[in-house]
Order: sequence, then structure tokens, then C-alpha cells
Amino acid sequence: MISRSFRLAAGRAVPAALCAVSLAVAGATAGAEPTGKRLQKDLSVAYHARETVNDRDNDILRLRYGIADPGIAGLSRLAVFGGFRDVGLDLFADSESVSLEHPDIGVEALWMKDRPDGRHGLGARVNYAGDHETSIEVAGVYERFHRMFDLRLVGGVQGVTDNVAGREDFGAFGLGEVTWWYREDFLFRGGLQADPDGEIASFGFEVAIGRRPLSFFLDWGHALDDYRDISGYNDLSAGFRYDFGGDTLRDRVREGHSRSLFRAVEVQ
Repeated sequence: MISRSFRLAAGRAVPAALCAVSLAVAGATAGAEPTGKRLQKDLSVAYHARETVNDRDNDILRLRYGIADPGIAGLSRLAVFGGFRDVGLDLFADSESVSLEHPDIGVEALWMKDRPDGRHGLGARVNYAGDHETSIEVAGVYERFHRMFDLRLVGGVQGVTDNVAGREDFGAFGLGEVTWWYREDFLFRGGLQADPDGEIASFGFEVAIGRRPLSFFLDWGHALDDYRDISGYNDLSAGFRYDFGGDTLRDRVREGHSRSLFRAVEVQ
């Protein structure tokens, strides 16, 4: 069990540290050069419509900026994200806590080794969500690519620094996801994930839009039973991503690592 004093200290220190890291990343990556292959950046905006937990609207509006092979500390990918929680649209239930008072700030990093048929490595993510609610994830990642199919396996540990409703303080998680490429610019995804609070089945798709490196993506996660003490828990995410590099959607997905740590239902 994480002590109360540690939770409070982390809750105050983490947002300041994340802001500093975000500024450093923005400055460092602005002039970064590729390390061995073409540099690729991605910018995405997404809305996450999620179940209300403990009378709190959990919807998130988020902007994310990532860069592959930034030439920093051997990283394969470095990304920062920010936005708002409790934004009030809440597609699944009414909420009495509609506001823009809860921030959403985070950073994620990947160290990956390429193989002829895929890659594997280690990833980490830190997410600060206000009210001393900070989550940390560290996981191993395995990805295998085929002409028509991709496989992604992720397993690791997660922790929260305060009593997030319906969440254990610390535990292990894992997920498996298969991607089917209907065309090189259109894909479908399906997967399963599990953690101490339940199991989730997921389904999604992504499609390129026009000739620009722009795509629309949608992911839906649904509890197989109870999840975070809620029967039939749902999470629907949708958004747009613009990639700076890659000729096709398949090239951009496989080269950019933007999905390597993705979870259909997040820690918080």
C-alpha cells in the first residue's frame, strides 16, 4: 500500500515535473534528426467517452504529440499529451460534475529493438489527472508484422498514487491485439486486455483520409463482466491523427510506434 504522505507529495510534484518535461521535449524534438531511418512525427486529437465512475464524468479531450527516433537517450519514441478530463459530454450516463477543472497531462517513452518481422522493447507512461491522481505504467512490448496482419502484446505493471475509484493501488496488466489490413490505408483491430479490476474486449478501425497523411481512428472497449465495479463498462475513443512521414497508413503505423502502448481502457 502506498503511504498517504507519498501520494500527496507525488501529487504535487508530478504535474510540475511533467510540465518541465513537456517543454524540454518540445524544444529538443524541434531540431532532432533521425537515427538510422526516416524521422516521423505525429499529432493527434481524440475524445474519450467513458463510463461515469463514482458520480464523476470520466470523459477526456486530449491532444498528443509524438516523435519516433528523436535521438534522445536511445529512445524509439517520445510523446507528450495534454487536455481536459470531466469535459461533460459523457455519452454513456448523466454526470453531476461537469467542468473543465481537471487537467490531463502526461508523457510516454519507448525503447524498442527492431527485428526483420517486427520489434520488441520496453515502454513507460506517466499521467497526471488532478486531485493528486497520478498513474504510472511500465511494460514490455512485442509487435510482429505480416503483410495482412499485425500482432501486439503488452504486459507490465501499473500503479496509482491515490484512491482512484474502482482501482487497485498497484497491479499487473496485459493485452493482446490483432490488426487486419483490409487495405494499406484501412485497418480493423480486435483485442483483449486484463488488469486487477477486470477484463476488456476491444474493437476498432482506422482509415486514411484523402492523399494527406491524415487518418480517422475509433476504438471501443467493453467489459466482459464487471470492470471498476461497473457492470458492462464501456469506453469509446475517436479522433484524428496527422503523421509527418510515411507513404501509406501501414507505413505510418508500423514506423511511428503511436499504438505501441495504447490501451482501449486506460488506468484512470
